[in-house]
Amino acid sequence: MKQAWKRCKPWQRFAVVVIGLLIARFLLNGRWGSSGADTGPSVSVTGLVPLLLILLGGLLLMVLLVVMLASTVGGTVRRIELQPNPHFQMPHRSGSSDLLPAAMSSASPAQIVDQLEALGFQRAGSYDVEMPDHTAIFACLLSAEGTTMAIVTPVHLTMESNFDGKLLVTADRSTGATHAPWVLHQISQRKASEVVWETHRVALDRLRERGHVPARFGAETASATAVEIDRASIEAYSTREQFTSMLKRTVTGGPRPLEASDDPRITQWANETRRWTDALNG
Repeated sequence: MKQAWKRCKPWQRFAVVVIGLLIARFLLNGRWGSSGADTGPSVSVTGLVPLLLILLGGLLLMVLLVVMLASTVGGTVRRIELQPNPHFQMPHRSGSSDLLPAAMSSASPAQIVDQLEALGFQRAGSYDVEMPDHTAIFACLLSAEGTTMAIVTPVHLTMESNFDGKLLVTADRSTGATHAPWVLHQISQRKASEVVWETHRVALDRLRERGHVPARFGAETASATAVEIDRASIEAYSTREQFTSMLKRTVTGGPRPLEASDDPRITQWANETRRWTDALNG
C-alpha cells in the first residue's frame, strides 16, 4: 500500500484525503438529524442523508484505492524482467529496503520446499525476477508424475498444470492478480502445502473426467517453461481487467476450488481458443 501511495498521482492523493476527511467528519459528528428532543423511533429522510453520504464516500474511496493499486501493479508488471536458471536456488528476495509484507503462510519458503519434497516433488530449477525495486528468486519443483509444477516465491506458493497451452493454476492465497483467459484459476481454502496440493489434484481429477489430460514438464526445461508462461501472462496483462479482478476479489475473496466436473468455469476454460503459447509465437 505504501508503494501504491508513493506512485499515485497528486489528484489521486488529494481525492483520497478529501473523501477520508468527509467520512471522518460525519462519523465524528454525533448528530444525525435535527437538534432537539427525541420524539420517537421514526427516522426522517434528512437524517438518513449523512449516512448515505458516508456509504457513498466509502464506496468511492474503496474504488479509488483499487484503481490506484491496479495502476501500480500495471506499472510494476510492465517492467518485470525474467531470467531462467536450470539450477535450483532457494526462494528469496533482495535489493529493497522495504520490509516484506507480513508472512501470509505459517511456513518459510525453505519450509515449503521441504514440505513439497515430502509430498514427492523434486527440485527443477529456478528463475530470477527483476522488479523495479527488488530482485526475487522463484523456485520450481515438479510432482512425481511431472505433470504439475510448484512455484515457490518469497511470499506465496502456486501450482500449475499445462493442457496444450492452457493452464490449471492453484494458489495458496488470493492476491487479486488478474489472470489470462487461458488460465483456470482456484484458491486453496488453506495455505498448507499439502492442502494446496490436494486441492490441485482434485481439480485435475475433475478435468480428467472431462477428457482433459495434462502434459508433462521436462525437469531440465521447467524453469524456462515457467518463464515463458510468466512472459505470456505479462503480454496478456490489462489494467482494466486487473481493476475488475481486484474489486471482485475484495468482495468474494477469490475463485473457489473446483469440486465438480460440471463447474461452468471448466466449460468456459475448455472453450477458450487462446493459449499462453500464442503470446510467445505472436
